[in-house]
Amino acid sequence: MILVVGERGDVHSRQDASTIPDSGSVVPAEPTLLGPDGGCGTGSVDPPRCSVTFKRHQNCVQCRDMEMLRFFLTTGWVAKTVLVILVLFSLASWSVIFGKWRELTAAARATERFLKVFRKASRLSEVGNQIQKFRNSPLAPMFQAGHSELEAQLRSTHRPPGDASLRVKSLEAITRSLERVRGAELERLHRALPLLATTASATPFIGLFGTVWGIMNTFHAIGATGSTSILTVAPGIAEALINTAAGLLAAIPAVVAYNHMLARVRSLNRRMEDFELEFLNLVERNFG
Repeated sequence: MILVVGERGDVHSRQDASTIPDSGSVVPAEPTLLGPDGGCGTGSVDPPRCSVTFKRHQNCVQCRDMEMLRFFLTTGWVAKTVLVILVLFSLASWSVIFGKWRELTAAARATERFLKVFRKASRLSEVGNQIQKFRNSPLAPMFQAGHSELEAQLRSTHRPPGDASLRVKSLEAITRSLERVRGAELERLHRALPLLATTASATPFIGLFGTVWGIMNTFHAIGATGSTSILTVAPGIAEALINTAAGLLAAIPAVVAYNHMLARVRSLNRRMEDFELEFLNLVERNFG
């Protein structure tokens, strides 16, 4: 752009010919700093600016999370009580999950080792001498009960002179001993699992109660102030959303763990039933 002074003193402007591009020339575009979505694109030539933009985005997300927590802390005691109950249910269920997982894993491994020893042994006393190695298996107490009943019957049997055969008096008594111990072991394996079932079924409804209470508080605040601004509705909405999320976070792990562990307990129960039949067949074949 060039300023030209005319003959009468007026000033007007004209373009310099050197600055006017030819019709066939292409003016290079300025390098873009942001992508099509407003963020740092692949064609960015300013990595430091992209890093700053990403950090600002992270800070905004953290600020929103802190604002949500701050709004929740301004709510009443009902919302806080619901959240505390949900947290306690969640902590209790996770402690049961870790404890039962270790217990059932140890029981399954000990059961496998016990069955190998039991099926390879030539005498029941050989298994009885090693029974302490398999104390985590539910089959070990069953074997001890059945073996004790068998020995008691063999000692009380009156054999005629010259008869060296050993026979049991009552196979039903041995069956009852095995059944009694199997029931006790099954009850032990099911211990604490009802807490997972209770958590899975109750916590969504507890969280739903917190959700409804938060929505009620939101409508009450709108009616009291006559405003629908974010400062008016945010505490009630935060209360509803946080309690809903807490209820789901407590229920989902509990229901998954309960179904998985119940399947493992049923598998161990089938092992106990098979061992009972195997033990009775062995007694009947050798002492019947």
